[in-house]
Amino acid sequence: MRTFFALVVLVAASTAHAVPSLLQQQGRLLDSTDQPLTGSRSVTFSLYDDDTLGNLLWTEILEVSFTDGYFSVTLGQTNPIDEGVLANPEVWLGLTIASEELLPRQLVVSAPYALMAGTAENVVGGIVDATSIAVDGVPVVDDTGAWVGPPPPDTLSGLGCNAGDVPQMAAGGWTCVAGASLDTTLTEAQVEQYVTDGALDLATGTTLGGEEISVGPHTPATTSVDGLAGGTISSDVTVSGAVAANRLAASAGASIAGGLTLGNDSTACGPTRSGTLRHTATYGLEVCDGTAWVAAVSKPVIFSGGCTSHGTASAWNRYCLDGLDFNNATEYFTVAADGTVAFLKAGYYRINFWCISSVATWAHIRFDRNGITFHYGHEHANNIWSDNFADVVWRFNAGDTFSAWVYNSGGTSYAYHSWSASGGHSRLQLSFAGAL
Repeated sequence: MRTFFALVVLVAASTAHAVPSLLQQQGRLLDSTDQPLTGSRSVTFSLYDDDTLGNLLWTEILEVSFTDGYFSVTLGQTNPIDEGVLANPEVWLGLTIASEELLPRQLVVSAPYALMAGTAENVVGGIVDATSIAVDGVPVVDDTGAWVGPPPPDTLSGLGCNAGDVPQMAAGGWTCVAGASLDTTLTEAQVEQYVTDGALDLATGTTLGGEEISVGPHTPATTSVDGLAGGTISSDVTVSGAVAANRLAASAGASIAGGLTLGNDSTACGPTRSGTLRHTATYGLEVCDGTAWVAAVSKPVIFSGGCTSHGTASAWNRYCLDGLDFNNATEYFTVAADGTVAFLKAGYYRINFWCISSVATWAHIRFDRNGITFHYGHEHANNIWSDNFADVVWRFNAGDTFSAWVYNSGGTSYAYHSWSASGGHSRLQLSFAGAL
């Protein structure tokens, strides 16, 4: 086929002020016998950056109507042409019909509107990327970004202030004001406005009310007070006389060398007084638990539980501890299901153990510390159920272990009967008795 392109130009877009991105293409196509095309044909329009090879920049397929070979189409209506495509130095339009590209390609010609876009009349917003800036032909900014235009007017050069005067902007412009007459004192409101809750870095020599403020490292001073009555003591104080106070709140680690005498606090116990101590002639030392005054004794630190299976081996049977009644001693020792107790804190501990045994002759009990026996006892059973028990206080260090054992000499073969939460056949209780 041979083709003749009459015109390939940019046409106006619908946006009033935008540079259009549509191409108006008109021409006439003849077949290989020089006969004009008629009817409707599918035509592929493509834009390239070269007249023969190059890169494909854009393409669009349109159904084109031919009359005596003539046609007219607007490109970019179904597949918009990105303005970056038309920014190439040269853009060539190619047509393909029935998989055959018609050559030569045609150079896209700029319309007056597109040519006008090469020069910006107005720039509103956005970014200006220029090598220099001039105003009415006079350069004001060079290619390095430096100001090269006329210097701005110096409104202070002719002010002519006297020595000690300070320039000050007034309603009519700049004027000279004697420095001594200026108000250099901040009001309280101005100070509150400028000073925040942050830390202040004070220079050496700063004064307050004429007294110099020490700005170096500080060590709280110890104050000695004789005969202080009433009030609140909130800092380090050495008291040599009696202290009469309704309430004394000591900080952590407070030391009262001369002892502390408590009076009878007749105030009702309530949530706000929880932890308060008092001493009465009737009950001695009491503490407010948040609801009532109770005797000030330590809460027990104790484990209670037992073995849920019988000890039937014909030998020593370790008493397991896989059953639990209660336990508030988890910070003092741990209890394993096999009966091993591992101590976390050193101290004296009370071991209370009992069981019923039914063996041929004697039922033996032993307590081991770190695998070494420190208590041993036995009870004659003679194949009938008999009580077997031990109550011992012993010293343990952090890291020590403990276990209880019962011996089965044969017969009916019950070294110990199993534990149950509701029964009393066997049980071991371990409690903290006191510090070393």
